[in-house]
Amino acid sequence: MKKILILVIVLFSFLEVQAQSIRAGFKIGGNLASLRKTGTNNDFSYKLKFHGGLIFNYGLSDLLSLQPEVVYSQKGFEYKNASVSAEGKVNYIDVPFLLKIDTGTLFFEGGPQISFLTASKLKSGSTETDTKNWTKSTAFGLAVGVGAHVGTGTFVSLRYQTDISEPYARVLNQPTEARNVVFQLSLGYLLNR
Repeated sequence: MKKILILVIVLFSFLEVQAQSIRAGFKIGGNLASLRKTGTNNDFSYKLKFHGGLIFNYGLSDLLSLQPEVVYSQKGFEYKNASVSAEGKVNYIDVPFLLKIDTGTLFFEGGPQISFLTASKLKSGSTETDTKNWTKSTAFGLAVGVGAHVGTGTFVSLRYQTDISEPYARVLNQPTEARNVVFQLSLGYLLNR
């Protein structure tokens, strides 16, 4: 316990010393979202959705930084076959914790992500059903991406996110092993130091 306390104190002291390299900002953009099912042919297609949120960047060196984010993210899917047509609408608060490698013009990022469910609905025809009880309240995933600085503080990024946990107990009223997959295109701004 004492070792953990010492580690936490050292970490916060390090962050305090590095305070001049802490930046905050925001990002907004589009999600191309769907589901991936294990071991079956997918009839799920991608839907265009929205995301937006806050970014916190903690510089560790000129090249490396840690970047936690808090992002409202719409996910979901479209399902069509000969007998059924449905749209899944699933909203999360995503909290990725990324390691960022910044080369000056380009940057690369990756790390774990936890997602907290805010809404889950299934629309088939004119009927919309609340499916929150079919969806787990948290999902664990990974995010990897690449981006470019396009002006002072302004950036564009492309990120791929996938769940590593299975957030759905049921999809289309059937037991499933489905995971969210998202391609995320963002425009953002980080305040200068």
